[in-house]
Amino acid sequence: MNWKKILLLSGVGIVLCIPVKSQVVFSPQYMARGEYRHGYKSLADTNQNPAVFISQRARLTGEYKANKYRIVLGIQDVRTCEVITLQLMLKGLLSVSEAFAEITPNNKIAVSVGRQILSYDDDRIFEILDWAMQARRHDLALLSLLTAP
Repeated sequence: MNWKKILLLSGVGIVLCIPVKSQVVFSPQYMARGEYRHGYKSLADTNQNPAVFISQRARLTGEYKANKYRIVLGIQDVRTCEVITLQLMLKGLLSVSEAFAEITPNNKIAVSVGRQILSYDDDRIFEILDWAMQARRHDLALLSLLTAP
């Protein structure tokens, strides 16, 4: 056997024997909504035609957790289809919904940096606004003080 193969196999064997306390979770989400607009923001004119739209959002979020850190990456695709003409509007399709890393050096503080969703006080101060197709997220560095469980 080649010494490279022996080194590779022994390295794989060592890695397989080390207990790892980490977790990977993928969360898919799909949301579709139909809208009928006739007289939107004002009374409808007699010559005005109604507008019918179908909006959809597909989102995939991946999260990696280990003992002291967490990495979250989420991408989303938002599209709108006008039903009357059956045309797909191709503006702003793919975007990053979340992309941040969080480190917890001890059980008192946590620091996260990147694009993240904030939700405080039952969504009264900062809300996710998840009913909107693109939702709401913030690019920031966040220092959190953790409370004892």
